[in-house]
Amino acid sequence: MDEATKQKTDEEILALSIEKPALFEELVNRYKEAFLRKARRIVGDREEVHDIVQDAFTKIYLNAGRFREVEGGSFNAWGYRILVNTSLTYYQKFKKDHARNTYLDPEIAEILPDKTPHQLGHASFFEDQIVTVCSKMPRNLSRVFTLYFVKGRTHADIADEEGITEGAVKTRVSRAKKEFKKILLNSNNI
Repeated sequence: MDEATKQKTDEEILALSIEKPALFEELVNRYKEAFLRKARRIVGDREEVHDIVQDAFTKIYLNAGRFREVEGGSFNAWGYRILVNTSLTYYQKFKKDHARNTYLDPEIAEILPDKTPHQLGHASFFEDQIVTVCSKMPRNLSRVFTLYFVKGRTHADIADEEGITEGAVKTRVSRAKKEFKKILLNSNNI
């Protein structure tokens, strides 16, 4: 991009990009990292975060003609609203699909308290309980816990993904299990 384009406001670049699509790249460059952080806060640290952000940018570009500057409104707020809506739509779909296909390690199923037959028929009930407990755990333990006990990944797979040794994974899995039990036992929600 030339220096003149970089000096333009987001709103000006958006308007110009309708006629000159290559200019939209400047908005992508300005917002990509911030959008990725925001999407991660909404959906977690999933591979699909990049797809969500790309989808949001696509929606922003396709709807550029609908953007109207109003007092107190800016491209920033409009763009983030599209990103948040895109992220939430993805999250709801993921949660719905994941609830139908939830794998739960038998070792963790034993830890969860007994529930009524009605609750047992809803995997999403247990998934919500697990997510609640995991949200209270340190991030590194929560991640390993989810990968090992919920997604059923092997120690070797986790070690490769996390860039650590299998021994470190085994240690974290053990600590994560203890932390999960501790939080579960101290929780009034379960």
